[in-house]
Amino acid sequence: GHPYYVSLELLAATTGCQVFWEEIEPGDTKRRAGFEVRTEPLYHYSGDERSREWLDTIGFRVTAPDGAVVAYLSDHEPHARTRAVESKLLGGAHLAVYDAHWLHARHHAHGHGSQEHAARMAAAFPGTLVLAGHHGPSLPDGEIRAAQRRYARKARNFRLAVEGRAYRFDRRRSAFVDGGR
Repeated sequence: GHPYYVSLELLAATTGCQVFWEEIEPGDTKRRAGFEVRTEPLYHYSGDERSREWLDTIGFRVTAPDGAVVAYLSDHEPHARTRAVESKLLGGAHLAVYDAHWLHARHHAHGHGSQEHAARMAAAFPGTLVLAGHHGPSLPDGEIRAAQRRYARKARNFRLAVEGRAYRFDRRRSAFVDGGR
């Protein structure tokens, strides 16, 4: 069968945090506490060619009160028809977190993209720092790092999302900069 998911409420239960949520649909724009959140539908499924279950997945574009714009495109398998949605989320964004489950675009499957595609988008949007995240659990770290180095040659604004690494928004430069660990 198709994989199950774990609710945010259950994940937060052991952290001492509380989760509050409200439904948001693809194409919605919401404003809360000075933040603007826009959403777009993404292409994602579970299964394979014989049995696909389409999953409701959305990409986010969040504008903070200080002007920082962050795009989040996880759980997304890019293809020719998704470029318009990707461009809508990335246009004018300072930082983007991209689904890069696979290393190379030829492996796109099961609703997930690649570092190669994320780097292509970084090259197309040079003002956006693109972080490749949602790395495939079966890939060794060395292969993930090697692919990033390879694809970053054509996109200097392409990096890996790494646990513990921080970025901060520099209003003066209107860009996210490395904030260390």
